[in-house]
Amino acid sequence: MNNDARFNILKQRIGGERRRAGFEYTFGMKPEEQMQITPPEKYARRIMGELEFALQLDRYDENSGIYSRLISNALTEIENSIDR
Repeated sequence: MNNDARFNILKQRIGGERRRAGFEYTFGMKPEEQMQITPPEKYARRIMGELEFALQLDRYDENSGIYSRLISNALTEIENSIDR
């Protein structure tokens, strides 16, 4: 499985939690609020954003393989920490 596929699977596993939310007078509900899903924590969004940026760099890398190994190692570490 390539790094892009692993990243997409990981992104789905990190999603927020489901919980009931009370009614609030706002300008409208976000789709996540309507589905009663809270967004992931800030640190998780930051890590996933940095990994996504690294994947984009890897697509345009002329020295193919330099970023791929680092990204693969990072994905493995995150996957292992989620499985604990």
